[in-house]
Amino acid sequence: MNKRSGPSDSEVIISSSSSRVSDCVDIVREILSRLPVKSLMRFKCVSKHWKFSICQDQGLIDLHFTRSKQRCSDLFIVVPRYDKVDPFRLRMLHSGLTTSVGAMEYTYRESFLVPNFFGSRAINERKSEQNKPLHYTEILKPVNGLICFVNRNIDSVCILNPSTRELTPWIASSFRGNKRYNFTAELRTYCFGFDPATKQHKVICMRKVRELKTDICEVLTVGDNTWRRIDDKVPLFTSDVYQVSSVYSNGFIYWGDRSYGIPRYLNAFDVGCEKFEVIKVPKEITEQCKYPKGGYCVPLHRLLEVGGHIALLQRWTDKVVKLWICEDDDTCNGSYSKWNGVNMDLPFQWWGFGKNSRSAYFHGVAREDRIIIESYPSNSARLYMKNVSLYSYDWKKNTSTKAKTGVVSEFAYVSFLTSFTESLYPVLKVQT
Repeated sequence: MNKRSGPSDSEVIISSSSSRVSDCVDIVREILSRLPVKSLMRFKCVSKHWKFSICQDQGLIDLHFTRSKQRCSDLFIVVPRYDKVDPFRLRMLHSGLTTSVGAMEYTYRESFLVPNFFGSRAINERKSEQNKPLHYTEILKPVNGLICFVNRNIDSVCILNPSTRELTPWIASSFRGNKRYNFTAELRTYCFGFDPATKQHKVICMRKVRELKTDICEVLTVGDNTWRRIDDKVPLFTSDVYQVSSVYSNGFIYWGDRSYGIPRYLNAFDVGCEKFEVIKVPKEITEQCKYPKGGYCVPLHRLLEVGGHIALLQRWTDKVVKLWICEDDDTCNGSYSKWNGVNMDLPFQWWGFGKNSRSAYFHGVAREDRIIIESYPSNSARLYMKNVSLYSYDWKKNTSTKAKTGVVSEFAYVSFLTSFTESLYPVLKVQT
């Protein structure tokens, strides 16, 4: 009977070599994941393997983004405006306030990644430029380091990674030029989100066409160049939603209705399943906010992402804001029933009378327990950034830190400013 022999010398050598190669790959991935995107873009020319790793290795892309969220906690993206429109006209480009054709266009030529707004070290911004300017009417909130530009006049979107400078072409709606319906009188809203399971970013466009009894929803997967119409029914009461801001959190896009104050219902879109859901806000919250002492919040203010959860915001008094944070929305079967109420003491007077009263905008920082508050004099146009003050507010500690004096004034005539995390996520389909 033949005895079973052990592995041959060649098998041992191959196994040992494979182990060393695997260890080497892991070490390189670990090193690359700790570097800023600007450095990684230079390293693409080292070898084909490095270029593949930086551009296509999903393991490296995910690990780099995880580390980037820790490293870039005070990173902001600033988009200056370049146009000749009336500078006193207040424009909220990230909120979708325009509704149809003829919307005012803006031009994107460059953006600045600005770290350390609230730190003690000197500001050292990094500029990202585009060879060809983009003409857009709206900017959606960044998701995982990607920004979606919308041009309502041509019914198209394009997606930019300002860190890698990768940019898609303008992708027009499949309904553009459709002679069956008159889309000139339609209402539209655009939202941007991410499916954690498939690592796909998606843009959704909901249309209120007055000739139809139901709304229309299209979905664009980033990397594809065509929109898809989905069959899932858009919630009926979204017909008044097309002028409010949406929030992305944990694989879902959320928005409320257009009424002032805390909404009775929230709408949710599951980015992965591409299904709509209606969430009822607990009655104890809506009853408390029925006649708020401080007056109603406009729709733009009231929905945030805080610490990885959706949150509702209500002006309570001129110095206090009430925040309700949903604590059971981060699972696949979230019940949206557990809301934690928090009082925020503002470092300024929000609205009211007098020369010291200020207006405010609130920006949630993804997965962090802080809120960026953008404050400016009530009688001042928001786009004059020299009048703006920035505060980093920790809602758990109820403390705030003001940005260094003179920092914001360096970026005059800003149309878009928000917290940002750089990433390697691609926006173009990889050619095989």
